[in-house]
Amino acid sequence: MLDETVLPWNIRYLEVKNSQEAVSILKDMKTRAFGQVLLYYYYVLFEIQKLRNGDILDRIREITEAFSQARPTFAFWSFYGQIEGWWNEESDLLRRKEYLRGKILSYLQEIKHLRLKRARFAAIELPQGDILTHCNVSGEMVYIAEIARKELNKKLSFWITETRPYLQGARLTAWELDKSGTRVVVLPDALSTRIIREKRVKAAIVGSDRCTRNGDIVNKIGTYQIALACYYFKVPFYVLVQPPTADITEDIQIEYRDPKQILTFQGESITQPGVEALYPSFDVTPADMVTKLIYFDGIYTPEEFRMAFSKSQTQK
Repeated sequence: MLDETVLPWNIRYLEVKNSQEAVSILKDMKTRAFGQVLLYYYYVLFEIQKLRNGDILDRIREITEAFSQARPTFAFWSFYGQIEGWWNEESDLLRRKEYLRGKILSYLQEIKHLRLKRARFAAIELPQGDILTHCNVSGEMVYIAEIARKELNKKLSFWITETRPYLQGARLTAWELDKSGTRVVVLPDALSTRIIREKRVKAAIVGSDRCTRNGDIVNKIGTYQIALACYYFKVPFYVLVQPPTADITEDIQIEYRDPKQILTFQGESITQPGVEALYPSFDVTPADMVTKLIYFDGIYTPEEFRMAFSKSQTQK
């Protein structure tokens, strides 16, 4: 796995040999966003190679529990449900392991194509000019910028929040976009509201770690304040979403990370001993503050999204 905590200064890959290392990488945020998906599925593939058929689902359940405890807001249990479904599709017990392996590898390839498809929808939807974003979406902003430039003759620039305390915006999103030849402006997190009020950006676009069937989104802390400012000052606010995994946001556990991560920088304390901190990793943005949700198969208003996924859930 690419160690995202040392970018952009170093490019270092971490070898994962056991579940403890996988969970440690996840918990220490050495990978996040789409990297969490890859880590989960590739570690499952690694494990099932050495297991007998009768032990596989139990072991995957253990892996899922460990991953969920490390990052409780992320929808690892939905991944397990998908794997369980694939496992039960194959009735030949001797072929089940190879069938599952093939389904996982095909799914990972499909995700790559779906993300490109979603980026194309976003590139078409976004207005030309300066766009605000918050939190890194594992390269998807690069896809959006390149599709806009190469296929649509549309020039996009990105204004990027620092995204404290890990500075994913300043370290990762800015690095990726700059390497792709896209203009980047890095902002202090607290500056976003002023930039929106002054209409310095044409729109805002963010990712989401989770979304609900009614169109609420859960994303990196600080997303809500950007959405609120966009709603108040009438600037379009777009969200890249994945399949909804909850009916309401109350069903989603918000992860609270170690307060020390707020009180230190690169291992060095930045406050006096005894100072306290609060660090919820995510916040909730209600659907009525979202202009449109950009999904793998198209673009939805919150009402359209609600109707589409309520209907599909009823049919199931």
